[in-house]
Amino acid sequence: MSCSKGKSAKPYHVCYIDTLLSMKKITALIGSLLIGLLLFTGCNDRLSTVGSGVRPADDALVPEVDSFDLHAKTIKIDSVYDRSTYALLGHFSDATYGEYRASYICRLQSAPGFKFTHEPYKGQIKNTYVRLRYTSWVGDSTILSKATVFEVKRALPQNRYSRDLTPYLEGAKQIGFLSYRAANAKGNHELMIPVNNEIGERIYKASKESPQYFESQKSFEENLLRGLFIESSTGSGCMLSVYNTELVIEYDYEHMGKTADKKTDSLQILTNSEVFTATSLLYMHRQFETSRIDELLKPSDKFGYLTSPQGLALTLTLKAEDLQKSFLTKESKGATQRKLINGATLSLAVDVPPSGATILQPPAYLLLLPKDSLVSFFEEGKTELSSPRSFFLSSIYSVSKREYSFNNISTLLNDHLAKHNEKGILKKDLELIAIPVSRETTSTHGGGKITARLNNYIYPSAARVQLHKGSLTIKTISTLYKEKGGALASK
Repeated sequence: MSCSKGKSAKPYHVCYIDTLLSMKKITALIGSLLIGLLLFTGCNDRLSTVGSGVRPADDALVPEVDSFDLHAKTIKIDSVYDRSTYALLGHFSDATYGEYRASYICRLQSAPGFKFTHEPYKGQIKNTYVRLRYTSWVGDSTILSKATVFEVKRALPQNRYSRDLTPYLEGAKQIGFLSYRAANAKGNHELMIPVNNEIGERIYKASKESPQYFESQKSFEENLLRGLFIESSTGSGCMLSVYNTELVIEYDYEHMGKTADKKTDSLQILTNSEVFTATSLLYMHRQFETSRIDELLKPSDKFGYLTSPQGLALTLTLKAEDLQKSFLTKESKGATQRKLINGATLSLAVDVPPSGATILQPPAYLLLLPKDSLVSFFEEGKTELSSPRSFFLSSIYSVSKREYSFNNISTLLNDHLAKHNEKGILKKDLELIAIPVSRETTSTHGGGKITARLNNYIYPSAARVQLHKGSLTIKTISTLYKEKGGALASK
């Protein structure tokens, strides 16, 4: 069986049948043919026995469709892992999902062997800026806000988790600020925040007198610049999605060039810039703060909540007794009965708040994974393709259907049954977690798209999932078969 996934791809199943079919292959074939029936059949329907003409009379195959209720709970995510250069800056209040604030510390990449491209005119630095590049925002783009930049003096941690940055701001020095409106230009948006020229002069002097400071990132940070803390200090109602942060050192230099009539040479004064930038190789430190979310965390049988960037996730639990009752081996009249799960689907129905009740949109994708795998998944750079039995990416959020769909999570159920089955007793509930993610893709030879990387979603978003009875279920299709001579071992 092969299956491709993408924005426009649909699940499909292709089974190759050898000339002589074993009973195991018959089981797989029946399960594949019946996957589509999940869309049309009700809960706990018993389908008639099929294939009776091609199997022994004492080995009845009975395909069945079942439905299992999930128990959901909204939980708070205290920290998120990310290795991109994206950061959020600003704060806003949402009537449904609470209040959000974001700031960050970025580190700037050292350049071994660095020296200025030209000699600054009279040895002077003209201007020094911090440049923030952003493509989008959430909230009111016309509101006046103020971005403030501080030089960080303390050593910074060597990991990629968001955190409370307060301990690393001790002794930090304010070096510049800028009042701005998010919608300040068309096309590419950027803020040029003027900062203390002493930083540019410091770096220029070191390039002349202490080139060893640039030979390693450690030396650069210890001797020249540990990092920049950037916060939105005033203004409320807009949050920028910043994709790149740079330190720009601007200076004039002498250049011998042609005059305007191109007849004679003349000495000209031109302007150039040296740029130090944040890269994904460096550790960026993000701070996300949320408030007024206590109501969303209360136990509810009506709604569950998903928010980003560092907000709320949904835990989904399938009780062990429900799985055991339906799928573990049973003895019946001298024969062993066992179910193989051929397909399982899950849909999360989204309830959209009324107009004016929120400024947030649902994230494009959700990731479904075992709860105990949340940390390792992002640290190890896994995807739904690298670990297809455990991790599942939803289809892209359907605006028309208002739902997220997970097309086939049967391997997750089968593996849990096999791992935690002790002599017919399932010892552990299946605990899953659903969280917002961003998806990076790459092109295939056939022109399609496959996942290259999945990251925690570093952008303000929210979804309210329906939890009322019957709205949150896993639907399965399985094959019940009987064999004389004892139970089969779990696989």
